[in-house]
Amino acid sequence: MNLFAENPQDARMSMCRVTAVLCGQQITVKTLDDDFKNTEEYKEMIAGKKSAPLLKTSEGCLHEPVAVCKYFCALSETKNKMLGNNAIERS
Repeated sequence: MNLFAENPQDARMSMCRVTAVLCGQQITVKTLDDDFKNTEEYKEMIAGKKSAPLLKTSEGCLHEPVAVCKYFCALSETKNKMLGNNAIERS
């Protein structure tokens, strides 16, 4: 999975990277530069939404940091520990 960011040290990006590590997910962090932002691939990935952080997966793209973190947790082998076992824990 590729995690795109304008600034890899941004707080939202850091949250995504830490969650990936805690959930045992292998990601590649890529910095968005002006050349890449002008490509058709990038324009298709953002589809008019916010740009970063942006997670590109085989299933599609996620644009919000909380959605990215929840995705990592859902893929984790310890899913219930990360997302909670019931509605109260998930809230």
